[in-house]
Amino acid sequence: MASLQSQIDAIRSGPRWGEEAAEALLAAAERMGCSELHLVCRKIDALAQGRCEGALHTLARLPRPQFVALTQRFKSLARLETNGRGQPQEGWIERGAAPGPERSPRRLRLATLPTIHGENLIVRFPESPIQRLGLHSLGMPADLRASVEAMLLRGQGTILAAGPTGGGRTTAIYAMLLRLYESRGDRLNFTTVERTVERDLGFAAQVAVDETPGLTFEGALESALRLAPDVLMVGEVRDAATARTALEAGLEGRLVIAAFLAERAAGVPARLLAMGLDPYLVASSLNGILASRVARALCRNCRRRDAESGAYEPGGCEACAQTGFQGRTGLFEWIATTERLRDAILSQAPREQIAAEAAQAQTGDLLEAARAAVEKGVIARSEAEVLFP
Repeated sequence: MASLQSQIDAIRSGPRWGEEAAEALLAAAERMGCSELHLVCRKIDALAQGRCEGALHTLARLPRPQFVALTQRFKSLARLETNGRGQPQEGWIERGAAPGPERSPRRLRLATLPTIHGENLIVRFPESPIQRLGLHSLGMPADLRASVEAMLLRGQGTILAAGPTGGGRTTAIYAMLLRLYESRGDRLNFTTVERTVERDLGFAAQVAVDETPGLTFEGALESALRLAPDVLMVGEVRDAATARTALEAGLEGRLVIAAFLAERAAGVPARLLAMGLDPYLVASSLNGILASRVARALCRNCRRRDAESGAYEPGGCEACAQTGFQGRTGLFEWIATTERLRDAILSQAPREQIAAEAAQAQTGDLLEAARAAVEKGVIARSEAEVLFP
């Protein structure tokens, strides 16, 4: 962090300030494994911030008078309009291979936002390669993972990945798709419909709705189904129409894995009924619900045990860029739909009864998983308290 600030200070008066500063910031963010680089222009100063392991860290303070030159350089790299600052813009930066064993080029997504003090930018870095993203690497307990894999290998019905925004739903879905591909390979047709494609799976036909002019999510989903995929990934279920389409597709003999906004797994069946979906459709198609959260993992090199509580807390070292955290881990709960749960859905039992039947069928528990991770020194107590206040 200090070395980057020194580098920024050293080049601030040079003739190639924008070009050199942009390269220094991109290189530093890549080196730290950031998922995002933010350039923020405020009334009194300007900042470069990196989101690492889900948290923002200030990488460097930027000279306010030269901030425009820096933003222009980033927009030039993304082939955006560099003069006008009245409208938000989005584009892609073609970047060479990142540090590490994978040497393939990467595409970084750039978005701009005009504010009263200047133009803010965000650069989003692609996630780690899909080959690293097995179900075994997400932190799932063995029994829970075995049940999820067994449901995947049935090859039909609907599985919902539940959780809040940023809760790891898409990551979990990609891992499930990879597990299925490892088992069945090219014998299956994989298709995904997503707002923005977060990872290039390599083996699936992936549709990025927001990057295709004139295409709606509903239209993309209908078109994808006409191509008769064996496995369909639905990037989000926001409304009853999308939920109905996903469940009907699962009832037709294909496997559908869809992201669903919900806090806990047990509440999902009743939520679907509250959306006005036919009980028979929900009971017949819904085979499983995986709820997740993502927590920052403590750096193993510098974590320290609190003398009073006995729990591990973050320290700070060179390996974790003085943050105390390195990598992330998942917390999960899983419901494989039982006959008792199907009967409760079909009879439109009270919401509490459906939730109770779902809880009876549940493997794992998010709160218990967080407590266990604290006891094992995997995550900090403070991290668990943020996730579950």
